Amino acid sequence: MNAMARDNIIWRDLSGYTNPLVPVRFAYLSEAENERVELLRQRRMLFRGEHRRYFVDERRTQFPVATLLVNGREQGIYVPLNLLGLITRKGADLLFGEHPAITSADAAVQAAIETVDRRSNLRRTLFEAALTCGWAGECFLQVVRTDRGTFISTVPVDEIFPVGELGPDGQYAAYRRYATANVGTEQSPLTLLLQTDYSAGAIQRQLWQLDSAGRRTIKLSLDQWPAFAGRRPADVEPTRLAACPIVWVANELLDGQAQSEYDLAAIELQDVRHDLVQE
Repeated sequence: MNAMARDNIIWRDLSGYTNPLVPVRFAYLSEAENERVELLRQRRMLFRGEHRRYFVDERRTQFPVATLLVNGREQGIYVPLNLLGLITRKGADLLFGEHPAITSADAAVQAAIETVDRRSNLRRTLFEAALTCGWAGECFLQVVRTDRGTFISTVPVDEIFPVGELGPDGQYAAYRRYATANVGTEQSPLTLLLQTDYSAGAIQRQLWQLDSAGRRTIKLSLDQWPAFAGRRPADVEPTRLAACPIVWVANELLDGQAQSEYDLAAIELQDVRHDLVQE
């Protein structure tokens, strides 16, 4: 068994960090946050069917067997079937392909459910959440309460990170979200980092300018963020909610860690790889 087949067996492979084809780590993220972003990047590739890029271009292998010599280049063996996309889409379709029946015997509660449903396009929101759960292993929903009513939306899974330990209620007490924007040009980029902290009762935002290495340098006024142009939100915004406005949903837990559908399929492949080695 060669080195590539021994060291880069799926699934939790972080070797992409040393691959010149893979984006570098983000300086504003911790080591654990960078690892999570890398795993999500890999999972997204497989969900989108980018198997050649994942296995061939980034030099991973699916089975611990000798590589093949193809056009003068060593290539690992892999199965191009988009298993993650197939399972994820089928699961989301079974759950939310039709409008979910969320009802209450209490007339006031039922009226509130119907209102949130209309404002949030609830079926589409939950369908998107189920898709994300399937390929990413988890998803995040945000509850927003305004003068116009209450809304539910999804949060990009690779922008938000739990803070602290998982509570007995299956939720984290706080979450941190990062978003970046280039307000310069392609030739002379000027990258801004918006950090948003969510906790019970409040959302706190900070805006930073990043240097060429992705490190925080200058703290800026929030109105310099493109989406806030013409209005400057408060640094600390009350949410009108007693609990944290972010809800974490895990696809399935194994040893306290959220598992994607491909994680679970890869566990089944352990026996296949074991049989190949024995043979």
